[in-house]
Amino acid sequence: MHPTVRFEIKYRIPPQTAEEVAHHIGRYMTADEHGEGGGACYPVHSLYLDSPGFQLYRDTVEGAFARYKLRARCYNFEPARSFFLEVKSRRGEAMTKTRALADIEATKGILAGVGDPGADRTLGAFFSRRDDLRARPAAWITYDRAAYVGGERSLVRITFDSAIRTALPTADLAEPRTWYALPEVVGLVVLEIKYTGSYPAWVAETVRRFNLTRSSMSKYKQGVDALIERDLIPSMRAA
Repeated sequence: MHPTVRFEIKYRIPPQTAEEVAHHIGRYMTADEHGEGGGACYPVHSLYLDSPGFQLYRDTVEGAFARYKLRARCYNFEPARSFFLEVKSRRGEAMTKTRALADIEATKGILAGVGDPGADRTLGAFFSRRDDLRARPAAWITYDRAAYVGGERSLVRITFDSAIRTALPTADLAEPRTWYALPEVVGLVVLEIKYTGSYPAWVAETVRRFNLTRSSMSKYKQGVDALIERDLIPSMRAA
């Protein structure tokens, strides 16, 4: 079974505008109480992987037409939590995502470069990307998310991400002691419109109503930039 192709449009907006947009879309959408994090509002913690030379970061900086991200995502820092091991691929404007569930002990081994996916094809795809790149943990990204869903002919999901921060990887997958803000989005909310199929007319109307201006936004790329600025990882700009 092939993953669903979806499209994502991102905007950086002030918190007041985010509140107004959330109120406006209430006539078309409902809070996603069955969302990824188990509720309409929840924290997201993603540990991104990259090659020793940060190839995935470079692909984003260079705007490669076909690129992907590797990450282990969880929704709390409890000792016995599970992780979703995700491959998020992009070709132009089209996005696909696969995710496999693993407990924390299995995840530690997988991120260290060991483990066996067995017959799990989704997990096997993660292993394949990991091994091709010799990828290891590169940066944590965390934020608070509010999610809404709606649509009839096509599924629409709108999310509002705030308090976006980054940190160095932790070997035991514990919560980092120190988080660093992403300078480009301090005091802003990242609005993401995600949809399959056609672009609903009410979404276009919402964009016009609030004069939203589309903006590129890679949390991982900006997170690495923030760590470079603090001299926590080597600069790659001249490489």
